[in-house]
Amino acid sequence: MPFSTLALNRRAWLCALACLSALVAPLAAQQPLEVKIEKPRADGPDCCAGLGAREPSEVHSVGRYWTVERSGTEEPGNRLEVETKGKVTVRGSDREDVRYVVRMRLSGAADEDRARDLFRRSGMLPVRRPDGGLLLVLHEPDCATCRFEARLEIEVPYTLAEVVIATRAGNVDIASVGSSVRARTMGGSIEMDRIGGAVHATTAGGSVRLGAIRGPVESETAGGSIRLQSGTGSVRLRTYGGSIRVTDVEGDLDAETAGGSIRIGRVAGALRAKTGAGDVLIGQAMGALMVSAGAGDIEAALPDGTGMRESVLETSAGSIAISLADSIALTLDAYVQLARGVPGILSEFPSVEVRRSAAGFSASATGPINGGGPVLRLRTAVGRIAVRRLR
Repeated sequence: MPFSTLALNRRAWLCALACLSALVAPLAAQQPLEVKIEKPRADGPDCCAGLGAREPSEVHSVGRYWTVERSGTEEPGNRLEVETKGKVTVRGSDREDVRYVVRMRLSGAADEDRARDLFRRSGMLPVRRPDGGLLLVLHEPDCATCRFEARLEIEVPYTLAEVVIATRAGNVDIASVGSSVRARTMGGSIEMDRIGGAVHATTAGGSVRLGAIRGPVESETAGGSIRLQSGTGSVRLRTYGGSIRVTDVEGDLDAETAGGSIRIGRVAGALRAKTGAGDVLIGQAMGALMVSAGAGDIEAALPDGTGMRESVLETSAGSIAISLADSIALTLDAYVQLARGVPGILSEFPSVEVRRSAAGFSASATGPINGGGPVLRLRTAVGRIAVRRLR
């Protein structure tokens, strides 16, 4: 490219830059643009919007506490979730909406005006989920020196698909609900009865009482007993310190406790029961058995109609007693490492051969019952074994 052309292009670029600088300079002198997002004040008019003050309420003085009661109704959608603190009571009804009543009390407020102001910013906050479900969240007062407590009562439609309850501290009581239910408390007992779906109940410390459950059951407690009246699906129960009582299960049962007895009325399916220390008593076992006791006796009955499968009953220190219906066909394999009494193993079935070791400490028994079948293994380190006819 000729030199004259390069010089001409250079002068053109310099002229363009000068014009651009003249346009930008006035803009640079202006203040930068700021975007402000106004947040509602903690004491502003929007602070307590939607907190569930649907009906007039009065503040009352009861001893050192100030109390108030509020109620509200909401469209439930197909699912209700609750996040709160304190006791929660849920009842099913034929109403189409969700009605709740929250009773709150606090101490530490200087006077009624201060208590009223704190209560004004407290209560149940309804939140609509993207899927149409309803979430009720307890909004607590902002008061570091106050002690705040709440009790919540809820009526829900039978037609709800699911109810989910979570409380940080308090008991949970749910009954006459046609849906599946999930309940969790960080400290307190859980009671449920007449539930029309699956149940999941968890407590960090407290007992669990379950009545008639028309669905699968899963329950766990860090410390406390578990009771179940009836379940129509599979059942899983866990406690890290307490007994387990089950009346009737139309499915498989898995029950385990770190320390406590296990008592079971009837199980239609397979049964797994384990305790670190405690007795295990089984009234009617209709399926396979896997039973283990760290220290305790085991008793079980196999009635007519039992679908016998390979089974094991074992205890480290304790006796085993099993009763068999005349129709049960199985092969017995029993062993006592340190037998108490003579002969250590008792069998009411002549086809079973009982043997004692030469030293006289251990005993074993093997043989078919009613022609033989799945193997039933019985093991105890210290104790006795008895195999009887069911009467």
